[in-house]
Amino acid sequence: MNKIRALTVVTVKALLREKTLWFILIFPLLMSLTPIILKPLVLGEFEKILYDFANSTFLLTGILLSVVSGTSVIQAELKQKTIYLLLSKPVRKEQYLLGKFFGMYASVFIVELAVAFLFLAVFLLTGSSLHPNFFLTFAFVQLQLIIVCALSVFFFTFTTPITGAVFTFLTVVSGLMLSSALNFSDISDKLNPLTKTMVSFIGYFLPAFSEIDINILAYHRIPLGADFILASVSYAFFYSLSCLSLSFLIFERREFL
Repeated sequence: MNKIRALTVVTVKALLREKTLWFILIFPLLMSLTPIILKPLVLGEFEKILYDFANSTFLLTGILLSVVSGTSVIQAELKQKTIYLLLSKPVRKEQYLLGKFFGMYASVFIVELAVAFLFLAVFLLTGSSLHPNFFLTFAFVQLQLIIVCALSVFFFTFTTPITGAVFTFLTVVSGLMLSSALNFSDISDKLNPLTKTMVSFIGYFLPAFSEIDINILAYHRIPLGADFILASVSYAFFYSLSCLSLSFLIFERREFL
């Protein structure tokens, strides 16, 4: 456990020193300023737009950071040969992957907290009412980002860092689009049985982000049942665990020394 903790700390420090990370922070800054600019144009819909922008910014910023962090840190270790040094010591490969996974998500979470405080400032400056569901939405976005980090680690185990970043991004986008599309009955009903079966089959492997997206429920202050919360947490946990378990199996067979 100490080795995993040490790898996590090293990963967080390395990521927070990355210039790319600070460049990405321009995106949430612009996203937080946009609702303020649009306020005179949207009249009574300002709070809804602000909630939508906050939720979208949490998710998109986290996805970008997860993809970039997986590329930058792992690519740096491969380029500088430090991965060979780490794995030559009494550090098991699964410990290395877990350290990277926890380090990646910890870095993402730190930035996500900064983005949350940024939007809290916008709520205060614009005099908008802040409901506790804002924090609940933030928490559910973190469930989605845990999955993204697990996917990033998974693709790294059998691809190059750049290819892994592309695969991670495409899988996340596909999961967002497919799971949302299947929730619309008019789209689903227009598919022929074979296509619908194939799409549903693929959907089992892609992350169903729309199933744990509570943005609309949170804005309309619809209470979440304990069964829904438990199902969402369980889905994120088991999907991430499945990705990491496959990563262990693949990475164990990969030779670096």
